[in-house]
Amino acid sequence: MTTPQLPDLARPDAGTTLISEWLVDGPDLQDRAGRALLGEWDELSARFRPRAFLRLSCFASADGRVLLSVAQWASDEAHLAFIREHRSEMVGRIDREIPGIRRPGLVRYRLAHTVVADGADSTTDVIVVAHAETEPTSPATRWAEATAGGYGRLRPRAWAPRMCS
Repeated sequence: MTTPQLPDLARPDAGTTLISEWLVDGPDLQDRAGRALLGEWDELSARFRPRAFLRLSCFASADGRVLLSVAQWASDEAHLAFIREHRSEMVGRIDREIPGIRRPGLVRYRLAHTVVADGADSTTDVIVVAHAETEPTSPATRWAEATAGGYGRLRPRAWAPRMCS
């Protein structure tokens, strides 16, 4: 897969950002699944492209077992309308081509913080994804605020790619 341009997660027209993990059994399947996902979007775009759809990015994990799909839409309503009309057909074709993909679920996000480390430039080669679930949402909001505050104090030279178990 090619190195994608990172999505602008703070873009003002994105009413919702959707992040989904696809779990696969190795680098070959990861590459095939990523190509299939992006190919389906290209094919779909040739026939029907909702104006509310803003961007799809697909990232491959270093261990070859996870694809991270990041989609931006103008609104939840527009995305849900698309899902009702097109998702089963699109995902069905991918699953027939690459059986065994596991999808733990789609998570909808709203922008809470953007953090740029002190001294950071425009080049990025590592993406860190942190996830927390709580009921009600207030503990998650406090966690996001504390986490964003901590990242803001990091220096880019302290960041290094590594596998986490």
